[in-house]
Amino acid sequence: MVLKKSTGRSSGHASTSYDASAGGGAVAVSAYEQRIRRNAAVLEKVAVSVHDSRASTREAALAELIAALEGFLSADDAEGGHTDEILRGCYVSIKKRAAREACLALRAVALLAVTLGPGATSKKIAAVETAANPLGSGANKIMKATYPLASRILEAPQADASLVVAALECLAVVAFVDVAAENMDDTEACMNALWAVICPSAGPKLASAAKGTASPRVLAAAVSAWTLVLTTTGGWNKKKKLH
Repeated sequence: MVLKKSTGRSSGHASTSYDASAGGGAVAVSAYEQRIRRNAAVLEKVAVSVHDSRASTREAALAELIAALEGFLSADDAEGGHTDEILRGCYVSIKKRAAREACLALRAVALLAVTLGPGATSKKIAAVETAANPLGSGANKIMKATYPLASRILEAPQADASLVVAALECLAVVAFVDVAAENMDDTEACMNALWAVICPSAGPKLASAAKGTASPRVLAAAVSAWTLVLTTTGGWNKKKKLH
């Protein structure tokens, strides 16, 4: 706490006054903590709503989650069962739902990856069904769940441009955040998928969405995404020498 000493000439006594900024700081901290609590409470609500049978409810929940994550939510608040349920719902939305909902889910996954940090895992995600479980047996990293779903969107011949952009951005962000992972194969596969959109001849299967008439918007997103992931490869040679 900041104190200021001032002398009152009329009385001859020293008086002590508090800096107004100190009180303002306490108010700011209180507001900050309240915002964190509000955002943390969103997780509990969204964990249920993303599994609702109504698309409008799921979309509203994802939009609310995105707003909370774009505000501030600590990794400690984001970890746990609620996040597991949210991720599971997001993966279903990406795989089976309409483009608008899938776009929201992709953005939510990317923001969750940023919030949870490098090497983030989802410990208790249960498979909806064996064939639809994006994680597979024992694979918990968000990257491992996201890559097959996002790359499938890039394979779709008539994929919506907004959905393709969302998939590109999600892949790039998750790969960028998860760069601390010891396994570089995930990052390399991600870069190949992104490059295939930029240069279809490099990967004809993954470039279906970009064949022939890729929009400038999609190409710009692909170049930006690939460039972002490229910045994580500086330590590859060093890591390879250590193995």
